[in-house]
Amino acid sequence: MVLETEARAVGARRRIAEGVSFERLAREHSVDPSAPAGGYLGAFIVSELREEFQTALAGLVPGEVSPVTRLENRYVLLQILTEEELDWMAHNETGFRAFDAGRNADAIEALSAAVDAAAGLEADRLAQSLANLAEAHRLQGRFSEAEPLYDRAVTLYEETLGPEHPDLALTLNNQALLFHAQGDHARAEPLYRRAVAVFERALGPDHPTTRTSRDNLVALAETLTREALERFADVVSLASFRDAEFDRAMDGFKTAITRAAVDEGSCLDITRVLVQQDMETEAEWMLMETLRRFPESREALYQLAELHVRSGAIARALGEFQQAGAMPGPPDVDPELDARMRAFLFRRIGDLYESAGRIDEAVTAYSRALDLDPSLDESRLGLGTAYFRLGRSEEALGQLTRVLAEDPENMAALNRLAEVQLGLGRFEEAAAAAALALRIDPGRLPSRLFRARALAGMGRREEGNAEMQAYLALEAEARAEEQRLREIAALDRDAMAAFLEERHEEAIGLYRRAIDSHPEVALFYFKLGLAQSKLGRHRDAVETFRMLIELGLSDDFLVHKNLAAAYAMLGDSEASVRHERIYLEKRNAEMETGPED
Repeated sequence: MVLETEARAVGARRRIAEGVSFERLAREHSVDPSAPAGGYLGAFIVSELREEFQTALAGLVPGEVSPVTRLENRYVLLQILTEEELDWMAHNETGFRAFDAGRNADAIEALSAAVDAAAGLEADRLAQSLANLAEAHRLQGRFSEAEPLYDRAVTLYEETLGPEHPDLALTLNNQALLFHAQGDHARAEPLYRRAVAVFERALGPDHPTTRTSRDNLVALAETLTREALERFADVVSLASFRDAEFDRAMDGFKTAITRAAVDEGSCLDITRVLVQQDMETEAEWMLMETLRRFPESREALYQLAELHVRSGAIARALGEFQQAGAMPGPPDVDPELDARMRAFLFRRIGDLYESAGRIDEAVTAYSRALDLDPSLDESRLGLGTAYFRLGRSEEALGQLTRVLAEDPENMAALNRLAEVQLGLGRFEEAAAAAALALRIDPGRLPSRLFRARALAGMGRREEGNAEMQAYLALEAEARAEEQRLREIAALDRDAMAAFLEERHEEAIGLYRRAIDSHPEVALFYFKLGLAQSKLGRHRDAVETFRMLIELGLSDDFLVHKNLAAAYAMLGDSEASVRHERIYLEKRNAEMETGPED
C-alpha cells in the first residue's frame, strides 16, 4: 500500500490494527497502480526484493503488517498474505484479467473459485467476491444468475461494513443496473436512490462515482415517468369499454404512477384529463394519490372537493373546501395571491351553503371571501343572492349594484338584479335589467322570462306575451337538446352493453346506426374504432379513426394513439411511427410535460 504522507500511512496502519482489512484500505487509499487489486503484487521471494522491502518484512509472519517504510517521497505498508488470502487474491486477479481479455467463461470460473476461497476469510471479502461474480454475470446478460449473488453481497456488506459504505453503494448501483436492463424500473429506482445517497455522504456530491450513479437515477426516473404516462394513455383510451382489459390497464397505471417521480403539477394535469373524460372514480383515486405525495397541496384538495360536488357528495366537498381554506399557502407564494386563492375557496363554501338552503352560513362565507379579496365579483354576487333569499332586498340590491358598477355586462348580476326588482314590484327596473342582459345574450332563458314578467307587470301585455312566446320557444329548443343528449347516451349505452356481452356484430351495427343518426357525434366514431380494433379488424379501425380526423370531429392524442397501434398491426410501420410521433406530441402538450426525448 503506497500513501502520499507519513500521517496517512500511520493512520492506515492503525486502522488495520483495529480490524479493517489491508486489501480494503489499499483499494480506497493507495496511490500505487496495484490499488484496484487491493495492493496485490503477486508471489515473490523476499530475498529478491529491494533492500527497503526486505528490511520492512523482516520477522513478519503471514497476516502481519510492516512498519511504515519511506520510499523516496512516498510511504509504504507491506503485508505478507496467508495461503488462503493468496489463493483468494490469485483467483480474483485471474478472473479480472480473463474478463478484460473477453474470455468470459474463464472469468466466471476464476471468480467462482474466488467465492469459494473467500468462504474462510472475512465476511466483507466474501461479499466482495459475490459482488464481483454477480457483476460478471450481469455484464454477460445472465440476469437470473446475478440476482441472488447481489442479494447475498448486499446482506453481507450491510452486516460487516454498515449501511453507509461505498462498497455497498456500488453493489446497490450495479444491482439497480441489473433490474434496469430487465425493464424492472420499479425495483431499480429505490436502489439507485439509496446508492446515490450513500455516495454523496461518503464521497461527496461531485465525485465521479456519485455523478455516474446520479445520472443512472435520473435516467430511471425518466423511464418510470414515460411508462406512467403511457399507461395513463392506455387507461383513457380503454375507458370506453370497461372490460377486463381496462381493469388490467388501470392496475398497471396505478402501479406505474405510484413508482414514478411525477411532480404535483403533472399529477393535477392527469386528474384534469380524467375529469374531462368523465372518469370520476379514477380522478378521485388520482387526487388521493396526489395528496398522499403532497399532503399540503391546496390545489389537489380543491379539485377533490369540486369532484365531490359533481358527484353529489356535498358534505364531503364542503369539508374539503373548508380544509383547503384553512391551509397555509406555499412559503414562496405572494401574500396577495394567497389571499385571492383563499377568497375563492370561501366563495365556493358560500355557494354550497346557499344551494343547501343554509343562507346565514352562506352570508358568513361570502363575507369572509370579500374580506380577503373585495374585488371578487362572484363573492359579491353570491352575497347579494343570499341577502335576497333572506328577504334583505335593499342589501341585495346594494351588492348587485356594486358588481355592475365594476362589470356592467355581468350576465349573472343583471339577471339577479332583474329578479330582485321583480320581487320588489319595480317592473320598469326589472325590464331594463333583463333587456340589457338580452342584448348581450339573446338566447339567455332567465333573462327572457324576467323581461316577460316585468312587461306583464307594467301592463304591456302584448309585448309581455311576445317575450313569453320567445321564452317558450327557447325552452322547447333546450328540451330538444336535452332529449338529443339522452338519445345519444342511450345509443352508446346499448351498443356498449352489446359489445361487453360479446354480441359483437350487434354492437358494430348499433354504432354504425348511431353514426347515421348523429354524424356530428365524435364519440360514436371513436368507440366504433375501438371495437373494431378489439375484434382485430384493424383496417376498418384505421378507416374509422381517419374519418374522425377528416371530418374535423376529433384530432386528440387518443385518436392518434389508436391509429398508431392499428397501423402497427397492419405492418405499416411508417404510418405507425408517424401517428406515434403525433400522439406523443399531443399527449405531452395536453399533459404540459414538454417534448418527448
